[in-house]
Amino acid sequence: MSKNKLYFSGLVVLSTISISFAFFVEYVLGFEPCILCLYQRVPYYLLMVMGIAGLVLQNSKSLIYIAMFVFLSSAILAGYHTGIEREWFNPSDTCNPGFNIPEDASVDEIREMLYAAPVATCTRAAFKILWLSMTEWNLLLNICLFLYSIWFIKRKV
Repeated sequence: MSKNKLYFSGLVVLSTISISFAFFVEYVLGFEPCILCLYQRVPYYLLMVMGIAGLVLQNSKSLIYIAMFVFLSSAILAGYHTGIEREWFNPSDTCNPGFNIPEDASVDEIREMLYAAPVATCTRAAFKILWLSMTEWNLLLNICLFLYSIWFIKRKV
C-alpha cells in the first residue's frame, strides 16, 4: 500500500472513530450535544469523503492540502468552542439552547417546554475524558493531524 493510500485510509478510520464516539456519547451515554458540538462533526464527514476519494484517485496531492485546510478550520472551531467552555470568550447567539415560546402559551405549556428542552449549552462540557472535554480532545487531534499533514507533505509528496 502506498503512503498516500495509508494517509487516506487513516483519514477514513480516524473520522469514522471520531463520529462513532460522538454518537456513542450522545445516544448511548445520553449527553445532548450543543450546536457547536454538532458543527464540529461536519469536518469529519468531509474527511471521510476526502479519504475515500483519495483512495480512489491517482493523483491525490491536492486532497492532502484540502485535508490540511479542513484540519486547520476544525482546530479553529474547536479552539473557539474551548474558549467558550473555559469562559475566555462570550458565546454567540447560536450557542443558546434555544426554543421559541409562543406569545399565547400558558404557564403550564411553558413549564412543559422547559422540562422537555434538551439541556445542551456551549458553555459547559457535557462529557470529559481525563479532565479534558471532547472539544479539547478534538482541538488537540486536529492540531496534531494538521502538523502531521505538513510533515507528510514535506517528506513524501
